[in-house]
Amino acid sequence: TGGIASAIDEFLQDGNISEGTYKTYLDAMTGDLNKAIREDSYLRQLMPNIISSMGNPVSWQTLKRNSDIGSHHTVEQYVQTLSEMFVLYFFYKYDAVKSSANFGSDKKIYFHDPFFFHALHGWIEQKDPFDLSQKYLSDPENFSHLLESVVGDHMIRLAFGLTARKLTFDYYNSIFYWRGKND
Repeated sequence: TGGIASAIDEFLQDGNISEGTYKTYLDAMTGDLNKAIREDSYLRQLMPNIISSMGNPVSWQTLKRNSDIGSHHTVEQYVQTLSEMFVLYFFYKYDAVKSSANFGSDKKIYFHDPFFFHALHGWIEQKDPFDLSQKYLSDPENFSHLLESVVGDHMIRLAFGLTARKLTFDYYNSIFYWRGKND
């Protein structure tokens, strides 16, 4: 259910979440994306790559693969727009030499809320999102990726709560992922 109140209520009452509930939020996401002058077709092409790379470092160029998107800059714009919509977030790799983000490195991309993940996953797979979510979560590796996503979202909230500079808070400069030389 993620943190979406109507989905939680529906699940607690019926043991299921209707396609209509998923569609309501999906329509809001795609509508906001269209207002930002983005194409649904590009989102449909990007989402499988974002989903399959969740929890793993990935470049804009890699996300562009198997799509007709002309530039990795367009991919970056889509991910940035989805980030501004609070659908996705991403972490940069930590650069120990500079003690800051390595903005040129691969990123780890996550979903702010598992419900958004399931709504978009059902949309691209053209399957019932609730049934697909049950199947997806039955795989321990998939479950761990969504759990990592939830933990990352909570880390962003915690960092925001702890900072004295709330108006200029930028989690990109506060939270990173780490990979050792042997990873």
